[in-house]
Amino acid sequence: MKRTKDILVILLALCFVLFLVAGKMNNELHAAHARGISGEVLDRGGELLLRLPNTKGHYETRGGGSPRLRELTVLKEDRFFYYHLGVNPVSLARSLSSTLFSGLRAGGSTITQQLVKNLLGNENDRTIGNKISELFYSFALELNTPKEAILTMYLESAYFGRQLAGVEGASQYYFGKNTAALQDGEILRLLVLLSAPSAEPGSAGNTARAKNIGERLGVSEIPAYEDIPRGVQEVKKDPALFELAALYPMSACTPSCTLSVDRELTAKIRAIVHDALATKQFASVGNAAVAVIKLGRDDEPNTLLALVGSPDPYGVSGGSQVNMALSPRPIGSTWKPFIYSRAIERGLRPYSLIDDAEYRYEIGTGYAFYPKNYDGIYRGDVTLHYALANSLNIPAVRALEWGGIDEFGIFLEGALGFTPRRAIDTYQLSIALGGLEMNPLLLAHYFTVFPRGGILAPLEVGSGMRAGVPMLTMPAEPERIFRATTTALMNKMLADRLLGVEQFGLESNLNLPFAEYAVKTGTSYDYHDSWTVGYTPDVVVVVWIGNSDNKPMDLVTGARGAGKIWNEVMTLLLAEGDIAPKAFDPRGVVDVSTAEGRSFGLPDDDPPHARLIMKESSIVLEPHDKDVLQFEEGMAVPLRAKHSLVWKVNGTLLGEGEELFWTPTQSGNYTIDAFEQGGPHVASLRVRVVR
Repeated sequence: MKRTKDILVILLALCFVLFLVAGKMNNELHAAHARGISGEVLDRGGELLLRLPNTKGHYETRGGGSPRLRELTVLKEDRFFYYHLGVNPVSLARSLSSTLFSGLRAGGSTITQQLVKNLLGNENDRTIGNKISELFYSFALELNTPKEAILTMYLESAYFGRQLAGVEGASQYYFGKNTAALQDGEILRLLVLLSAPSAEPGSAGNTARAKNIGERLGVSEIPAYEDIPRGVQEVKKDPALFELAALYPMSACTPSCTLSVDRELTAKIRAIVHDALATKQFASVGNAAVAVIKLGRDDEPNTLLALVGSPDPYGVSGGSQVNMALSPRPIGSTWKPFIYSRAIERGLRPYSLIDDAEYRYEIGTGYAFYPKNYDGIYRGDVTLHYALANSLNIPAVRALEWGGIDEFGIFLEGALGFTPRRAIDTYQLSIALGGLEMNPLLLAHYFTVFPRGGILAPLEVGSGMRAGVPMLTMPAEPERIFRATTTALMNKMLADRLLGVEQFGLESNLNLPFAEYAVKTGTSYDYHDSWTVGYTPDVVVVVWIGNSDNKPMDLVTGARGAGKIWNEVMTLLLAEGDIAPKAFDPRGVVDVSTAEGRSFGLPDDDPPHARLIMKESSIVLEPHDKDVLQFEEGMAVPLRAKHSLVWKVNGTLLGEGEELFWTPTQSGNYTIDAFEQGGPHVASLRVRVVR
């Protein structure tokens, strides 16, 4: 009795150990199956953009097939599947007998055994030891996993040729439809691939094998295979990935990543680009790029909505395989809003006067440089608003010089995290004339500061997926670049379509069917590049057109060229619901009356002073408005001008001359006024003396 009890205890302990071992082996198989499923990159709506190869180099898809496919699979591969525990004794005995007595191998593996072989990676290593090991794993799987789940795992990991694993992906690749839409004969063509992966549908071998299987299974009709367009067959990579692959390591997407981009929207924008470049108007244009950024709110990052860098990523001519969305190009006049925004931070306003006249500059080569406007006309005194609206070059150069070229270079590399193609100090005044190079996506990223109230936020291609934009050190968190009042003034100027009529006309590509948007164009030297940048409170859209080999276009400007595509893209975004027309945040902007008429500024402005601040600084050389001076006993502050002026400090006459010295007696705020001799007031400078 005691001996029987001991035996029972031992058997129970052994069963318990076997149960634990079987559970562990089952878990290993499920883990291997999970690892084998290919990672997927999805768009914002869940549409597949990219399927990644697994460790075997296969593109393995989820999905266990339709009920009819599962039924035919069992009938073909293992008709006793639902009745055994992973091993079919009859088939195993027949296989061993054939191997021992005839030397021929006969298939005796069940669906479970085939699955285990695949999951353990033993497909090409058919040793006796591996086969015995697979038997134990098969028992373990059957003891712990339902039959239907085993069949699903099998159909998800089975190899179907062309680096395809998984029946649903194979069905899409070979037939352009899912397994639920397959006819019985088409299912048999797929099942042929389980034992003969190279016998692809449409081949004579596949047809013959499918007919043989059909005779056994009662399927009489094997339909002729009709080849389908490669675009439908391709399930591994969407054209949208042509541009996106360089922004984020998609190989890290396991088991899946959901991007912020919209696959269908990207395809529609690519079609707009393709159709535009096919017209006579764009006969001299070979390439184009479009970047669309969706703006975040509060502390949210911005997200990439669409990126097109080629009209035909898989084309073979015209540089179509060059991703121009990430290729640096001279940005033309598109950068002027940043120059003027820096000047606004120092005191300029939309109504400030800037001298649009011929100026001589010494450049690094020692030669004289005379910047000119696009139309070659000098207009004399113009307001900042007018200069920006009509994209005048000379006022932009003057504003850049007034704000400090070196300081602007520090702003570019520091605040904006910009990495120029060459040393920033080599650009000098050409920054105002379009000589700076950026790629379209980078330019779009920078322009997000205006609709976001001066905040430059990180750009993501998906939740937590920071975009690796060339030439940019991405901010870790949202950072303030401009004051909100500065961008409010800029938004109002760039949204004004009337003041720019002189350059762009009443009817142009820059006009949209709604009013709440801002836009800026740019054209590089000799028509090599055409740009249009526009934004609303919802999105920023940048369009570039040109040629990847840098050939000039035939008089294609920003408004006529890139503007046409920009107009169509903005209209599309409106129709798709990505733009909901609404006004920009006015952030304290108020109306101002000046000698030039109605304008706008900020509540605490001193309009007479702000109006002439650039004119004043062109005559007065020292000091500068808003200078802060360190007080010292007996200090002498130089007051210098280009010619003799009458000087007053806090209303008290100091003297007359081209250069005088003023000695403050104490710290405090001072106003220095300068007058022409017997003439008008030309300068009012506010300085602060501190101890």
